[in-house]
Amino acid sequence: MGPSDLAKRLGLTPAAMTHRIDRMVTEGLVTRERDESNRVRVIVELTTEGREKWLAAMRLASVFEEDLLQDLSREERGVLGDALTRLLRRVEHAQPDAGGRLTDLD
Repeated sequence: MGPSDLAKRLGLTPAAMTHRIDRMVTEGLVTRERDESNRVRVIVELTTEGREKWLAAMRLASVFEEDLLQDLSREERGVLGDALTRLLRRVEHAQPDAGGRLTDLD
């Protein structure tokens, strides 16, 4: 995935995304290389270490989410998820430059 695609998905400016990618390259979490078929395009990929850190963060987030929602029934969790999705759609509609985060929810 290229930096501009990542920036859009995360709701960041291209400059902010470039700064984050620079830091992650320095830390050995991602690689950044020119696309051989399109030299203008840059491809960013997770390294093995980056993938391991991402998986660890996702496990922690899952534990946190489960703890946070433990008092809600399955039905209540569904209602909450639907309400939050509608709110996020409203934000993305009102602020088009904040878009990209709902693609995976459709």
